[in-house]
Amino acid sequence: MTLPLGLILATSLSSGTAIPAVNLTIGLRGGAIVIPLVSSPSETLEVSLTSEDWFDTSLDSEVLWMHAARRVRPSWPDPPMITTVHTQEVPGAAAFLVADAPADANGNLVVNGHTVVMHWHDLPSAMPDLRPRSTNRSASPRPPLGTPPLDDPTQSWRCELVAMMQGRSKPQLSRFDSEQERRVATATSGNWRYAMHRLNNRDHGVATQVAALLTSTFETPEGQTAGWLTDPRSIASLLSILIGPDSPADPIEVRTLRWCERQTSMLVWVESDQGDVVKLAAANPSQHTRIAEVSWARPFELPLALAVQPHQIGKESLDPLPEQELQQLLIQVNESHLVLPINRTIPTVEPPGLMMGPFHPTRTLSDVRHGADPPPPHNDRQTFAQLRRLGGQWELMFECRRPTETDQREGDSVTVFLACEHKEVTIVATPDGTASLSDLTFGTTTAHTATQPHAWLCRIVLPGDWAMCENPSIALMRSHADSDSVETWPTPCTPWSIHMDPTHVDLGGWDQDAEVVTP
Repeated sequence: MTLPLGLILATSLSSGTAIPAVNLTIGLRGGAIVIPLVSSPSETLEVSLTSEDWFDTSLDSEVLWMHAARRVRPSWPDPPMITTVHTQEVPGAAAFLVADAPADANGNLVVNGHTVVMHWHDLPSAMPDLRPRSTNRSASPRPPLGTPPLDDPTQSWRCELVAMMQGRSKPQLSRFDSEQERRVATATSGNWRYAMHRLNNRDHGVATQVAALLTSTFETPEGQTAGWLTDPRSIASLLSILIGPDSPADPIEVRTLRWCERQTSMLVWVESDQGDVVKLAAANPSQHTRIAEVSWARPFELPLALAVQPHQIGKESLDPLPEQELQQLLIQVNESHLVLPINRTIPTVEPPGLMMGPFHPTRTLSDVRHGADPPPPHNDRQTFAQLRRLGGQWELMFECRRPTETDQREGDSVTVFLACEHKEVTIVATPDGTASLSDLTFGTTTAHTATQPHAWLCRIVLPGDWAMCENPSIALMRSHADSDSVETWPTPCTPWSIHMDPTHVDLGGWDQDAEVVTP
């Protein structure tokens, strides 16, 4: 059957005669055919449909190369990778045969003498209506964090499914710049339309359950926010069930229901782990109250039950373990388990200084689903800081990288949050050397900046009162001039809740007689 694109995009193919990687697949009349090849062609393609009842019909076809690349600035709903479509071979890309399927298509596909058995079906014009009857109402404004990426043709199926569940018209394929991207989008959407109609005809209840898992949202201050399943292998497994062969002994609706039972709709992440308590957040994008059991990973620990209402976020605070070290939280939802590492180690500041960074971008849905911190930003958008003592004063050195093609400054800044016992102060510095202090009674500060082609540099002298308290704490943030992206240290945030999570630092380890090398 059809191989899911997400599982084969990373395959690099050698040059040779174009040979299909499958010998059996479905075809959708009036749609597009996209078939992986086991080698990149070095000759003209000969592609036709043939059958005993038909004359051979030559198809206008081409070979495309698809490559999965990491997104430079992913937002919450975006998968970490984006698929790009090329008409010429590129390193690391996989080759695909692409052709338009006639509206009356029949017979098998023959590619350079190699036959692919086709099972033809009519292409549905849209996804089936799988909304719960209580939500069949007019659409609200499109939620910015509740919309799948519109720029990836292999994600067009999810855009259509989400639009259907939100009561909207499906996005038009004219949004893609090239005919090649539109063909790929037509093929991927077509497979899912057929799959969902097939399941809906067999069992409407199971079909609505699948649609909910693939499109579910929860409420945040930014509106409806994506909470759907993201694991590409699990989703590819589902599609294989839905378009694969059926049997009375193990019908597709039963296999699909088993797949649903293995999924976990809840999301759990750490909001703050550096303070007096560890703060967890859990989102429930389903239509029923869900319970997450939370416990520290140590023997005989009794779990706490965190109940979250439908489409809401619940929060829980836990007392940290007494040891200031790497710890683990265990999260159990039904039969699924998630391990969240908690690092409460207090860093010691020693010469030449404490390095902090790269700062964390905001969390994405995929990160939370995998229980991982977001990966560092692209190299030309990373931010680093160093805390050091020089000339009797504590100071922070920042390297704020930016793309070399931009010279924008307005909106770019670094924010330093300092906590000293019961006092707090916020310092904001910009590339032009401006520095503001939220509490002038805390002390004074100065900022010195310099510009390089790849970054702007900043040195901030910290108020002396901060270093004199018993448990000084610090947190950092970077904003960008060319977007609303924000990065934080030491704890990543969600895009609807940007906050600082200061960590204690041990300044007593600094050897004031040590030689400090300045930039």
